[in-house]
Amino acid sequence: ARADTTAIAMPAMAGPYNDLTIVCAPCTTSAKMKRPSAPAREVRIVFSGDASVAPTPSNQLRHYLAIRTDRGWFLQDLGFSGVICGGRSQSGVHLSARDLKSGDVLGDQTPEIEVDVETTVMGRESQIDDRHHLICTFDANANPHCADLFVARRADRVESSWDYTIAIDRAHDTITLGHDGYGHADETVTLAMP
Repeated sequence: ARADTTAIAMPAMAGPYNDLTIVCAPCTTSAKMKRPSAPAREVRIVFSGDASVAPTPSNQLRHYLAIRTDRGWFLQDLGFSGVICGGRSQSGVHLSARDLKSGDVLGDQTPEIEVDVETTVMGRESQIDDRHHLICTFDANANPHCADLFVARRADRVESSWDYTIAIDRAHDTITLGHDGYGHADETVTLAMP
């Protein structure tokens, strides 16, 4: 990798668990990959909490990326939807995970799993939209590891905003987060592979 790159960690996902309900009860599936590539047997986006009740500080919906291999279930915490209280005001938080897909993104002959996660925080007078792109791969023991690329923030103040495009350079094992306005420079990163 080039000397001017930043390494992004790929920590191991939590697990393995025999059953999702050990961590996520009740556990609701919001998205499922139709045919994941081995060593993944199942890939889902799941959440815990009661979606039929209005969000409150005590009723948060916790979202996870869940991957099942022959060893069991592994979970990556994606964040929550609900309400945050701060002083006399409260903010609503909405999280959506989408574009769950699998393929050899990094060119290493191993299928990676990708998911986009968007979080919106709405206060009385402000709103912040964040977007993360997760790339997950497997180590030699088929344990999944995920890198979290924080790729966009849209805030009320332009100087606090950025929006990156992702360009993967397989020949040099780098990922370029290319700026899209707001005065921020491109950033080149590598993934610290497991």
